[in-house]
Amino acid sequence: MDFHSTRKVGRKRAALFGVIIMAATLVAGCAGSPAEPAGEGDGGNLDGLETVTLTYADYAQEASGGAIKAFAEEVADKSGGKITIEPYFGGSLLGVADMLSGVSSGVADMGNVPATFVAQEMPISDWMMGLTTGSSESFPLQSLEAATATIETVLSSPDLLAEAESNGIKVLYATANDPRYDMICNSEYTTLDSLGGAITSANGRIWVTEAEAIGMTTTSLPPGEQYEGLERGVIDCSIVSPISPMDFGLWEVARYYINMQFAGFNAGRTIISTSSWDGLSDQAKQIIWDALPVLAIEKTKHNIAQYARLATEGPAEHDLEFVVPDDDVLDALRAFQAEQLDTLAERAPASLSDPEGFVAAYLATLDAYGSEFIESMGLDPEPASDPVAAYVDAADVDLAPYEEAIRKVYADSAGK
Repeated sequence: MDFHSTRKVGRKRAALFGVIIMAATLVAGCAGSPAEPAGEGDGGNLDGLETVTLTYADYAQEASGGAIKAFAEEVADKSGGKITIEPYFGGSLLGVADMLSGVSSGVADMGNVPATFVAQEMPISDWMMGLTTGSSESFPLQSLEAATATIETVLSSPDLLAEAESNGIKVLYATANDPRYDMICNSEYTTLDSLGGAITSANGRIWVTEAEAIGMTTTSLPPGEQYEGLERGVIDCSIVSPISPMDFGLWEVARYYINMQFAGFNAGRTIISTSSWDGLSDQAKQIIWDALPVLAIEKTKHNIAQYARLATEGPAEHDLEFVVPDDDVLDALRAFQAEQLDTLAERAPASLSDPEGFVAAYLATLDAYGSEFIESMGLDPEPASDPVAAYVDAADVDLAPYEEAIRKVYADSAGK
């Protein structure tokens, strides 16, 4: 796919499984062969490859670092041990607030930065959060289509490439495996009346506006403080990805997991400083680039496995109850999200040259990948009435078509 070859199309998510001509055209070739790995095209000759260690900083805990470790192992293997990626987790090298500046200035060579924390420096990446509501409400379709469309967009959009360059970085990977967020609460909120006045932690303007649109009162607690906030009743709920209750222990103090379908997160960026990247030989760059699909694929596999863990261990070990709100709650949220998506281009940052074209292209790409995965993987485009079953069953989905699409995206984006 080419992000800039798409044309403006209307969103018809309800009829997504109907094959659309644009989608078929866009996805043609997704099953093509991946680019030949560096070092193999010349017979595996690594004699002239430099020996280098690249430090990687992450604010997340090591327990969530399986994908970056797999990527580092792939780089080490393909480089014959000459390229080492050395990870530092839990903010031990750089914290979330100083990640971008720390990488660009050379404190670390690479890092994981959420653009929402540096909205002034990465305004397009932050604004893109509004596109998450264009994804399906069906899991794992939402995760697969959003991940692929976002990676392709970030790696091919001239405006996003320029945004990264202006910050002294190159983006290697874009996280978008959680395009829909939910809530974990102390009480079973299922109606608009019950939500009225309930206090929820919403750490981002998109979630603040959505929560307030359905009558909730919002505040903002850092993830590390939400456990105590829920335990002491300072907050009634927290808007979270399905993984957050496990990562931060929230399922130990809050009993109800409410499938709300809030907007999700697509603003995570794995970055490398321009100086570190430019200092590598062409062969070293190619080895790293060829290994990046491993990072994207393993991140998706980890997320799907964690969703299944939430659905099984949550009820069995923490008495967690999964709750689907009444239709009037979801309808009110969907109506607000549709309005926000329709006007998203009007709120685009000045650095984006063609907001309407960007939105249309992204949504067309999202639809194209969604149609492809529905057809090739047999995924249901309709949201499941039983979220527990959906999370558990996703662990058995054959991800081969998704993996091929990711490899194709990286092969097509090489050199940009």
